[in-house]
This record gives sequence, C-alpha cells and structure tokens, in this order.
Amino acid sequence: MYSPSYENGLIFVATLDNKVVAINENDGSIKWQKEAPDGLWSQPVVKDGVVYYGDMVGRIYALSVEDGSLVWDYVLGEMVSGAPAFMPNGVLFVGENGKITALDFNGELLWNRTVQGKLYTGPVGVDGLLILGISQGEEVLQAFNYEGSEIWPFTPAK
Repeated sequence: MYSPSYENGLIFVATLDNKVVAINENDGSIKWQKEAPDGLWSQPVVKDGVVYYGDMVGRIYALSVEDGSLVWDYVLGEMVSGAPAFMPNGVLFVGENGKITALDFNGELLWNRTVQGKLYTGPVGVDGLLILGISQGEEVLQAFNYEGSEIWPFTPAK
C-alpha cells in the first residue's frame, strides 16, 4: 500500500493488489474501488474532487472522487512513479525513465522534459519550484519552475 491522500472525508490509497480505493474516514467502509489491471507504482493524490495517479504501463488517470468514474486519461508512455505534484495550473507526473510531464486539470499537456537518470519518487513542490530526486544520473536533484524551465541542478562533490 502506498501513502494515502485525503479530501472531504475520504481517504484515497493505491493497494499492492492494483486497486485505487476510496475509504470513508468515519467508518472505514469502501465508497468505491477502481481496478488498475496494469499495476500501480504511483500513489494517488486528490484535489478539487479529482483523484490523479498513473500506472506501470504509462497511463495517467483522473477519476471523480464521487464514484471513481473516469474524468480523463493521458498516455505518458513509461511507468508512472511516485506521487504526482500539484502546480497552480495543473499536476506534474514523472516516469521511471526520466520523463517529466505537466498536465492541466483537464488533462491537456502543458509541457514535458526529460532528465538523465531514473525517477522512482514523485516531485516535491517548494516555493514555486518542483524538485526531483534522480537515481543513476549525474545530478541527484533538479529544480524546475512551474513553466518547465530548469532552475538549478545539484551534483554532489565526488
């Protein structure tokens, strides 16, 4: 099970048996669950009535918090990893092989970039920056602004 997200009395979690589940905070009952037949490596996040997550074959989903129905989907093209991060105008997803994709809240592409290395965790939003932890690359961290421009890389001394 991945870390849960919360909105308006509901807890959202991705399970190891490949389901996204909406759980009532008051009694632990399941409000709805959505099968993810292609596997999950991304924790769901929720904002303004929509749950966002990605699967292991590279599809991104936006579901209604009310009933789990599909709002939109988008093909990233590689395994979606970590938790997505919210920006003022959309949500940022990362792929295992270094792909960074920003979508607006309607599922339309805002921008995408590729970093050298593997992305196993989601980005963190801090003071207008999106910071990515990178494995197997020259840089350990890279910071981007909400428009997708690189602000700085961090490479440790060798």
